[in-house]
Amino acid sequence: MTVKEDVRRLCIDYRFSVPPPERTVRQRTILFKIMQFVLEGEFHSVGLFYPVKGEPDLRLLVPIFREEGVEISFPVVAGEKLLWSVFNGWERGKFNKWNIWEPEGPETLSELIIVPGVAFDLMGNRIGYGGGFFDRFLKDFSGTSVGVVFHRCLFTLLPADEHDVRVNFVISESVVVGEKGWLRYRKEVGNVSDLSD
Repeated sequence: MTVKEDVRRLCIDYRFSVPPPERTVRQRTILFKIMQFVLEGEFHSVGLFYPVKGEPDLRLLVPIFREEGVEISFPVVAGEKLLWSVFNGWERGKFNKWNIWEPEGPETLSELIIVPGVAFDLMGNRIGYGGGFFDRFLKDFSGTSVGVVFHRCLFTLLPADEHDVRVNFVISESVVVGEKGWLRYRKEVGNVSDLSD
């Protein structure tokens, strides 16, 4: 088993091990930080993701962003590519073969994309589920990308392959780190996981 596979197993197991009351508090904090990031950054459009395998549930941000006039999109898998479609209501969409909801709106490309991941590190490296969809998308994406992760799965440094693409920022319930000198841009000091833990 590779280090990446070990991290995937560790972090997915962690997501499901957190007691519901604690999980609610952690998720609420993450959502508040995302909301602040989008609104204070004056982004007019944001791409969200539908939660799977215990990921933070970004659906709770939809009514807030719609009220603020922020256009919302969700990813749509098209062959090996990841496209984005405008969100026009939960009834206007369907679940794909991975049981992930996809909108049936017009294609768009948001200024800011919230990126899922099993784990991230302080350099913006990401471990996903192994399909490569977000890496292929991010390779040519010129907007702002923000990884979202529970803090226990934010590591000091993760193994990265040549095809892996870093995100610009990472948000956890404890910290926000950014691209221009990662440690210098931390908004709060939090213990970060180490692969030796």
